[in-house]
Amino acid sequence: MFATNNKRTDHLAVYLVNGIVHFAYNSGSGQAVLKANRSIMDDEWHNIRAEREGIAGTLYIDDNMEANGQSPIGTDAIDTQPPIYIGGLPTALVPFATKILPGARPVFGGCLREFKLNEKKFDMPALEVGTVPCNQYTEEGLYFGREGGYVILSKDLTVGSSFTVELEVRPRTKTGVLLSVGVLEFLTVQFLNGTIKFTVGQWWAVLKRFRSYLRRAMHFATAIGII
Repeated sequence: MFATNNKRTDHLAVYLVNGIVHFAYNSGSGQAVLKANRSIMDDEWHNIRAEREGIAGTLYIDDNMEANGQSPIGTDAIDTQPPIYIGGLPTALVPFATKILPGARPVFGGCLREFKLNEKKFDMPALEVGTVPCNQYTEEGLYFGREGGYVILSKDLTVGSSFTVELEVRPRTKTGVLLSVGVLEFLTVQFLNGTIKFTVGQWWAVLKRFRSYLRRAMHFATAIGII
């Protein structure tokens, strides 16, 4: 979360650095930075609350106070102007924000919900750029989108005379390669029209079968007068 004004004199920010929540604010007399005592990178939802009264600030995570402190004595009011940015910053603000918030990144990867300001809940953002809905349930594993992709498990993996292959899949297509090892001598596991096919072999055996198929096809074509 980030808010400032046109003159860049005051600001409010809640951000992450290496998984640690930071709360920074400046009312024009100098910045205060409050830092949590623990990382929140544990695949769980967390409630973050940042409070400021005058020059005093407090940071809570899951109703536990993580840090408190004060900004330099000066004006109490923080002069910010709309908009309030959530989850990232426009390009024009990035140089300023990264200068005053060391270690902060201008983008956030993850899910945010239940945003409140002075106890007022904001359900519908005025503008969304590059966001997608949060998944209600997340799972471990690898996801391959409609454009396809691949993962190299190990550059040195070899298949011996005895082996076991085990994996869990949740397919969204009826045909595709699940696993492939080797070139001259190979192992493949693939979907073919919704059926699992497991193949172990050598390239010359496949070539022999292909030549046999090609000869049969040419013989059939000659018989019906195509060639």
